Amino acid sequence: FQLSPDDGVHFFASEHSRSSAGEELAIAIASAIGGAVEGRTAPILRETRAPAALVARSRLDAALGRAVTRGLESFLRAVATRP
Repeated sequence: FQLSPDDGVHFFASEHSRSSAGEELAIAIASAIGGAVEGRTAPILRETRAPAALVARSRLDAALGRAVTRGLESFLRAVATRP
């Protein structure tokens, strides 16, 4: 989570590389909380091997946390049902 005046959900993407799993995670979270999905080169996104997403919001509260959890659950269900 990141306090930011610009709401969005970010995944790692640069001109040379991108995390497709991170993008899928960001899309799942954004579908639960709203906001744009954008690729970024932030170190917290770039320096991990696991799918990663950064939720940027001007206000962080329990309702947002619950919504992010629903998005994460949706992502994990989709991944678990793949062949």
